[in-house]
Amino acid sequence: MFFQYFDYLRAGVGKERKPVFIPLENVHKKMILPGTGIGEYYKSDINELKNLLSAAAESNTLIVFFSHDIAPGAKHVSMPSEWLEELLKHASELDMRIIGAGELDLL
Repeated sequence: MFFQYFDYLRAGVGKERKPVFIPLENVHKKMILPGTGIGEYYKSDINELKNLLSAAAESNTLIVFFSHDIAPGAKHVSMPSEWLEELLKHASELDMRIIGAGELDLL
């Protein structure tokens, strides 16, 4: 039903919270993309997240991160905006393509 309105849906990765890397050639429209929640609630570590970005860049795969809110000093299920800045900077240094929710039609 949702696919009549959206080309991509994001789902959580489950209790194990193990990140999923999707080979870019396997990404197609009308697809559910498994996402890794990041923030205090998810016991995220900024250095581990940067390592995941590095692994995705090296393997030419897609990795999806999500947060419920992004704000300075955010806690619980939200992500501090400082983390977003650091992750985007790291991804840029890796020459990664970053796609926000409003740009998913570019995949």
